[in-house]
Amino acid sequence: MKRVRILVDSFADKGLLNAQMTNAREIIRRLDPELFNVSTFCVDEPDLDIAGRPNTRLIKLPRKRQTATIFREFILGKHEILFYLKSSPASKWYLRLRQNWRDHRITVGTVESRCDLRNEPTIAPEAIRLWEQTVPRCDHLFSNSRAVQQSLQSEYGLKSEIVPTGVDTKFFEPVRHRTPNTRLRVLFVGSLRPFKQPQLLLDAALRFPDADFVIAGAGPMASQLNDRMRDQNIRNVRFAGLLAAAQLRHEYQQADIFLFT
Repeated sequence: MKRVRILVDSFADKGLLNAQMTNAREIIRRLDPELFNVSTFCVDEPDLDIAGRPNTRLIKLPRKRQTATIFREFILGKHEILFYLKSSPASKWYLRLRQNWRDHRITVGTVESRCDLRNEPTIAPEAIRLWEQTVPRCDHLFSNSRAVQQSLQSEYGLKSEIVPTGVDTKFFEPVRHRTPNTRLRVLFVGSLRPFKQPQLLLDAALRFPDADFVIAGAGPMASQLNDRMRDQNIRNVRFAGLLAAAQLRHEYQQADIFLFT
């Protein structure tokens, strides 16, 4: 049987914590190597699960000026499907050029957050324009939830199918016999941006001083949240920062409540 050749427009580097890149690596792990030849990009040491997958090609990128190498792979690579196309200059140029020549490859874009980007002050207008010129122009679009699907439809009039991101329940699983916390522990995990509303954790911490709150993540609101904690003397909140998967699993296992604001 002829294997399908897929280029996954993501990075297979070990330890990358970006959610989209993590999702892409999980998808690659689950593709049957007897059915799919997979190519993807790598800058430093690769994830061992990806590097050890049969019929997998890692495309080495320089630390700087990566666009030319990625664009060349888009144009000259022997791929049948270009999957998980990112919002990048390389994908913008490729999607423009393919309109003028007979490119029979299939492009697939994924949408993993709501599309009312103009209401998010931490996203620059040029970043929004680049996204509009790339991901929404793919042949097929997938959303990871009904809310995201509806947002894409209402903002851009584009249809998409829903493929939930899912959770690796062999890795993210509860501890069977955990010592109970002496105080209720509440966990938030996410980017520290206005649309994620991490400030509501501080509101809750003030309202429930007998509980402990943990914020796992990083982003442009970090200094603002730290300043408020200092000014209001909020002592029952801990910033865990950006965590690797094993550390994040530990925080989930130790929490009593997950609060996704």
